[in-house]
Amino acid sequence: MPKKLDLPMDEIIALYKTGMTRTDIAKKYNCSIYTISMRLIDAGYRSYSKNTTFCKAALLADRAAGMALKDLAAKYHISIRTVSSIVPKRDVRASLPRDEILKLWAEGMTIGKIAKELKLYQSSVGKFISNHAPYRPPENIDEGKVMALYKAGWSVKDIAEDFNIRMPKELIREIIERHVASS
Repeated sequence: MPKKLDLPMDEIIALYKTGMTRTDIAKKYNCSIYTISMRLIDAGYRSYSKNTTFCKAALLADRAAGMALKDLAAKYHISIRTVSSIVPKRDVRASLPRDEILKLWAEGMTIGKIAKELKLYQSSVGKFISNHAPYRPPENIDEGKVMALYKAGWSVKDIAEDFNIRMPKELIREIIERHVASS
């Protein structure tokens, strides 16, 4: 088996960061482009496009420090999809500021406002809240309208959709049962 070339990786990384191509670096050190590419990848450098080169370790460090995926994409000039492919899947869920989300939800803040304040995706906040936060019924439900629709033959599902809010069917049933019992 051939002996691995002893290359000065600090110099190679420095040259690569200045914009020197892998081809030029390979010529300078009299080795193959493949060798340079593999050594750079081993050191955490990977080129995702002709104009974008960055250190994966630096990106992961920024992510661990709490930087949002969309902010990482902007900082490193890559797509959010590329960032998502680099960041471990478990990290995406673990990185949500769970206590902060629950606190803001308990204070009555909407999912959209929580997402905006914490610079998160609304879908991520919504999924987290639906799985971990106690249900908070919408304010000012017109129970008279609920009963009128029910008496007009609407299904519980149709009534919930008419209010255009996430309202569990159990809440509609509770309102109906309360009004039926009181009449």
